[in-house]
Amino acid sequence: MNLLYGVYPNAITITTDPKHPIVNQLSLDISFPDESVQPGFVNSQRLTPDDDLPGLNAVEYNLSRIYIWFPWETDTEKGFVSAAESVNIAVSPGPNNANWYCARKSDANVGTYWILFPKVSGQLVTSDSIQFVLDQIISTARIGQSYMFVKNCNITGYTDGIQEVAVLKQAQDFEIISFTAQPSVVVKGRSVLVSWEVENADFCTLDPGNQLVALQGNQKFIIDSATAFSLSAQRGTQQIRQDVAAYLSPPVVQLFTTNVPGPIDYGTRVTLQWDVLYAETVIID
Repeated sequence: MNLLYGVYPNAITITTDPKHPIVNQLSLDISFPDESVQPGFVNSQRLTPDDDLPGLNAVEYNLSRIYIWFPWETDTEKGFVSAAESVNIAVSPGPNNANWYCARKSDANVGTYWILFPKVSGQLVTSDSIQFVLDQIISTARIGQSYMFVKNCNITGYTDGIQEVAVLKQAQDFEIISFTAQPSVVVKGRSVLVSWEVENADFCTLDPGNQLVALQGNQKFIIDSATAFSLSAQRGTQQIRQDVAAYLSPPVVQLFTTNVPGPIDYGTRVTLQWDVLYAETVIID
């Protein structure tokens, strides 16, 4: 009997502009279809990610484990993300199986992979399932169908094996159309108008302040120092973000002169004149 795997959602959105990456999240759900078998997991040696763990091709190893990996390439339709992008993906256990480890490893043949294994030995009731979350997925791959490869080993009542779970790579269907802060250079204490327009998102947040805002709008901010603004838009588990900034004008000395041109004799009284913009204090030395 084989385990049942499901990936939700079954698609990610690719990034076309690296300056504005789209961050995806996937959930791998694992269920146990044979109601007559109580799934059992083994970690009798209490292994942790710091120990010497079995590789992808290890056999007869007394540890229940699940491996996951993807085609790490972007130049073919089946590629999921590039090898460089794969190192940013974070894998963690779901809330109903927090007592599992998720360790990142590397193999000469498949590149980055994760080994998922229980912290202690135990059993599940047949109606239970376990879940793992894959976050920080950013892909510049081609549109098309890719796969998650899942391999299970040494789980009581279930056959060891590898399965492919389809994951679509689709074009972006929501976007930040514009996000500006004007003027971008201001005098301290003056205001900046932050404006934005987002299409097809579920919701948007604006920082600073982590404010939930409408998909289109503007807001004034009083600037006392250089300030970064961030707009995040989310649709389902996909997120995009843009950043802009406003800066304080540096001091400008428009005029600094005396009423006596040229060399002067010792003890001669002179009058200084100056005009400085965008400064809080002026020191003459």
